[in-house]
Amino acid sequence: MKAGQRGFTLIELVLVLMLLGLCLPPLINVGSNCVQKLHQGAYVTTATSLAQEKLEIILADRSIPSRGFAYITAANYPAENPVAGFPGYQRTTTVAADSSYSSVTFRNVSVTVTAPDGTQVTLFTWVVS
Repeated sequence: MKAGQRGFTLIELVLVLMLLGLCLPPLINVGSNCVQKLHQGAYVTTATSLAQEKLEIILADRSIPSRGFAYITAANYPAENPVAGFPGYQRTTTVAADSSYSSVTFRNVSVTVTAPDGTQVTLFTWVVS
């Protein structure tokens, strides 16, 4: 060693190792949570798109003369487990009994999609007779 140079002392080395031991696990945990939230965002986006797709199919069925309002029943939209092309996603459709308001008959239709991580997205619409 040249004059004026020195290395780490044992105490400094122990302090650095202690700080790394205390600070590193929480930093790793934060990074892991960030990656998990990124995946959850992708799951929610895909689930929302799948629910919207089913609602559009139902509304299209309502507009087809050979189907119409009478066709919109839960029996015509069975649960999908898994959704075709999307392993791990489940989709269910619920059609409530007829309701009316100001002499207009309608059905409340909801589509729920469950993502692989258990996140659920539910979209609703009314189908008018």
